[in-house]
Amino acid sequence: MAHPTDTIYQSCDQWALPQREMLYDTVIDLKAQTVLEIGTNIGDSTRILSTALKETGGHLYSLDSGGCRDAWYLKWDCSNITFITDNSLSVPWDKELDLLLVDGGHEFATCKSDLTRFGPWVRVGGHVLVHDTRLQGVQGDIRRAIYEWTAETLLPWTEYPHGVGLGIIRMLHSLPR
Repeated sequence: MAHPTDTIYQSCDQWALPQREMLYDTVIDLKAQTVLEIGTNIGDSTRILSTALKETGGHLYSLDSGGCRDAWYLKWDCSNITFITDNSLSVPWDKELDLLLVDGGHEFATCKSDLTRFGPWVRVGGHVLVHDTRLQGVQGDIRRAIYEWTAETLLPWTEYPHGVGLGIIRMLHSLPR
């Protein structure tokens, strides 16, 4: 698949190149309309998601308690992004999702809470992606959260091993909200 070079190849240092391509392709393949990103940080994945969602006509909700920590968005067409400066533990949510990206707090409790709270909003056929599964120091906490949540929900997950790792959970059935 052709990728927009300015977004995919020049904008990220938080995501390995194969992860950036996969993130973009996932939005396109899902024909995603509604995406929630937990953990805006400096906006690397935000720009990729926004660019792909412009292709599908979708909208991105980017949630981070500290807001976006870079000013790129002042020059970016953010018409398909809603930035939410709030905590994932308390922000109200009521929208069905095609894709959920969990890349916020990297402690076990926070990651598990994000999966438990927002995972049920992902439609059957959608995906949950969890970034930093191989990151040294937090690897065990993130993986443990994924293992426990997928065991409880009976959902399969795989790991995309490039860079710091990306967990991929496919929503094969609906979950109670």
